[in-house]
Amino acid sequence: MATATLLPLPTTFGTVTASACGVVGMWRAYKAWERASDKWRTSFAQKEFITIPDLFKISAPFAQMENGRGELTPQMWMGRGFHWTDIEASKMHSLMGAGVAKMLGKTALHGDGSYWLHGLAKEESVGVPLELLEGHTLIVGTTGVGKTRLFDILIAQCIMRGEPVVIIDPKGDQGLADNARKVCEFMGHPEKFIYFNPAHPDKSASIDPLRNWNRKTELASRVAALIPSETGTDAFVAFGWKVLQDICGALIATEERPNLMKLRRYIEGGPDDLLLKALRFHFRAKVQNWEEKLAPLIKKAQSNSKDDSPVLRAYIRFYKDVVIHEHPNVDLAGLISTFEHNRDHFSKMVASLIPILSMLTTDPLADLLSPEFEPGHDKISTDMKKVITNDMVLYMGLDSLADSTVGSAIGSVMLADMTAVAGDIYNYGGSSKKLVNVFVDEAAEVINTPTIQLLNKGRGAGFKMYIATQTFADFAARLGDENKARQVLGNTNNKIILRVLDAETQKYVSDGIPKIKAQSMSVRYGHSLTTTMSEEYGAAYQEQATAEEADLIPPGILSELPPLHCYIRQSGGRTYKTRIPILGERKEMPPSSEGKHSFASIVLVIVIFGSLAVLAFVPVEVFQTLRMREQRQIVDWLGAETDQWIMDRIMDTLSWVNAEAGQIMEQAANSGNKKIDLWLLDRIHAAAIWSHVVFYRLGMIIMWMAFALPCLMAAFSDGYFQRQIAKASFTSQSPRLHKGEALKMTDALHMAQRRFRAQPILCARTKAVKGLELLSRSRLDFNDPQGMLMADVEAIKAAWAVANHYRGSMRVHCNVEISSMGSLLWTDTMVEYMCPGVVVELVERNDSLTCSRSFSRICQTVQWVRRMGGVMAMDDWTGKAIEMGMLRELNPEFVKVNEPRYLRELADCGLGLGTQIVVERIESLQQATDAERIGATELQGYWCDVHVEHDFPAEFTPPGVIARDMALTKVA
Repeated sequence: MATATLLPLPTTFGTVTASACGVVGMWRAYKAWERASDKWRTSFAQKEFITIPDLFKISAPFAQMENGRGELTPQMWMGRGFHWTDIEASKMHSLMGAGVAKMLGKTALHGDGSYWLHGLAKEESVGVPLELLEGHTLIVGTTGVGKTRLFDILIAQCIMRGEPVVIIDPKGDQGLADNARKVCEFMGHPEKFIYFNPAHPDKSASIDPLRNWNRKTELASRVAALIPSETGTDAFVAFGWKVLQDICGALIATEERPNLMKLRRYIEGGPDDLLLKALRFHFRAKVQNWEEKLAPLIKKAQSNSKDDSPVLRAYIRFYKDVVIHEHPNVDLAGLISTFEHNRDHFSKMVASLIPILSMLTTDPLADLLSPEFEPGHDKISTDMKKVITNDMVLYMGLDSLADSTVGSAIGSVMLADMTAVAGDIYNYGGSSKKLVNVFVDEAAEVINTPTIQLLNKGRGAGFKMYIATQTFADFAARLGDENKARQVLGNTNNKIILRVLDAETQKYVSDGIPKIKAQSMSVRYGHSLTTTMSEEYGAAYQEQATAEEADLIPPGILSELPPLHCYIRQSGGRTYKTRIPILGERKEMPPSSEGKHSFASIVLVIVIFGSLAVLAFVPVEVFQTLRMREQRQIVDWLGAETDQWIMDRIMDTLSWVNAEAGQIMEQAANSGNKKIDLWLLDRIHAAAIWSHVVFYRLGMIIMWMAFALPCLMAAFSDGYFQRQIAKASFTSQSPRLHKGEALKMTDALHMAQRRFRAQPILCARTKAVKGLELLSRSRLDFNDPQGMLMADVEAIKAAWAVANHYRGSMRVHCNVEISSMGSLLWTDTMVEYMCPGVVVELVERNDSLTCSRSFSRICQTVQWVRRMGGVMAMDDWTGKAIEMGMLRELNPEFVKVNEPRYLRELADCGLGLGTQIVVERIESLQQATDAERIGATELQGYWCDVHVEHDFPAEFTPPGVIARDMALTKVA
């Protein structure tokens, strides 16, 4: 029996059984893990961020990719995804047929799209060979689904390969320009980035779209392509082309460089001066003693007062009568015919050309598109040929949101200039042709006939086009012809499809992909009864598996793609499903546990109260009988020594319980109320017996667990049970923890009521309340750093309480001295109380940087606050202690100013993408209007036209944290 004393179990049989079950359990656990991984992939619904260095590391191997034959085939990294084949498509059709919510749970039905599509296979990095991208790429997707962010990834890789890049962005996305500039800086060539945007003429470079040409007729065609026309060959376009050609030819003949300003001058004011200059230039070069021969004609013409331009008329007659026979000039002949054309008819025929030239030559476009600077000027002036030759990155924001007509004209003439450069490279570039990457966002705004020619023939010159649009119908609306729109679609061999809502676009994409055979299961059953007396009963059940034709990508599924998710259709026929990360710094958000443990908490409360009810009302005899039965079973099964061994362990564990129970029973025996004493003694006795039973059973379970656990794994770790168990959460939050959090929030609310007042922060445009600032009532009373630190700690606690009350719907700002940042008390408070919705405002002082710590240390602390989920703001910025460069490095989400001059400085210089400018001390509607006009995005203060007290929930009024101050809205 010695063995039983140490471990009263059949060890040999248990060891063999547990080993066998352990092997089976591990195998089943592996299968369950695979199923769990598959299901987890279908529920992944997060956006990913990638930094420029990380993108460089990921894309570098793709730039040196080799095929199976050892040949170098560089690729473009397209995100993470998988090859979309009939296997994944069949899974998709099966899930849709059986019901996604039924098979994967309602959590798979995400409100932002069908993320489960990306979980149908394991993802890996996806690359597209660059030689396939030479066939041009069309990117289609509705608004806000990631077309521009996809451009960020593709543009960055082109810059990293050292290739020239041209970006045409009609809406002027500042993030797209900033990312291109940052990649150039990362590669060590910031000078290669060129910025063009009519909205910022002070920062914009100048580009001459008429600088590059091989034949003089190209210039006329480039501008004439902008004339509105249904067919492009009507009489107005032809006449406009002829006038442009005559003027360009004359300018070139006089050794002047044509530009848009000169074309407008000679078309609006007439070609008289240009014709006179061209004739003199020709006579001087070809005719000897021409002045003597011409003098009699001039005198005769001047004597005839009917001629409006007698000198020019004499020159023309001298050319026609004398010079044309020996020294004819086609350009002069054309310009003379234009001059002699009926002026009224001439004005009517060029009526559609003059508005286009006016668009492209009004300020500030006169200097941006027709640069004629003196040597040594500071303005950057370039052209398309220089950009391509020097491997530069040109960003052209067209500001179409403010002026769509002018923006469209600029983009069209730039694309026409690029087509001319492509033709020059194709004809004279030789074997050393460069790969030129052209990215056109919102292509329907700028596409024209030269763009179609660039798509059709640009591949021979090394041009790779990436054009993005929302629907295919946009091309037809822009070009005025559906056949031309189909030319655009037919000349793009690669398609990248994000979320598409237009039915025609969905159908076009789906119809261009071969069909597949998808397996489907149909079930039939039935029964039959007759009205006559019979013992026969008829029943039938049938299952049928069929292969039906289905779409590899159904049209309807394109409307359910999440943002940044896309299908890629290569020119070779392969299809990929990928997701694109956002190029930028990673954003760390604290995980939310709201609603995850509510069910488990309820179960725990029920168990606790149920146990107390059993202890309070079940008779002692029931527990005694239960313990005796348990003890007899163990004695019969394992022997009396085993029972004694277990009881000794229990009694040792419960010795302190017995001692306490004995003292209570002794005190109860000496009291006067016998009924209560007897009831209390029974309850103590029942609790002791039940505790013995529980620990007795627990001891047996613990000893058997070493052998029983493998058996449980083998039985319950398969895929079916894993899916069922995964639906429940077995972790619980303590009710005591909930109570503690509630008490902590109540104390913080009362503290906020006593020591803080609130001031509203409103949207400058809509005047809606976006947040509030807690202003300390006692901050100015502290002159010592320790007092300031305590005030800052209280401000953070109060902001936490108010933000939690509004559940994230209202921002709460609180002030923090820079000298407090980094202290142990401040750090502990931030760890415990920081939550989304709290904005920490750094108060700028003239001596802030010298009395606390270095600026680099402050930057590190600010980054730590952001990782904690906090938002930073700079309060009362003046530029004295923290200069503009330091402010850019801090990159706060909000900057608050008190005076209009600081607002103008911030609005002119700008900070970064997402920085909001808040103007304080707004006390009238006029001040609010002026601040919004200068560039403020939010306003802070009180004025009579906004009654903000109604924007706050009524249930927050009783605590009085901010209700009193919000009701103090000033009346004029």
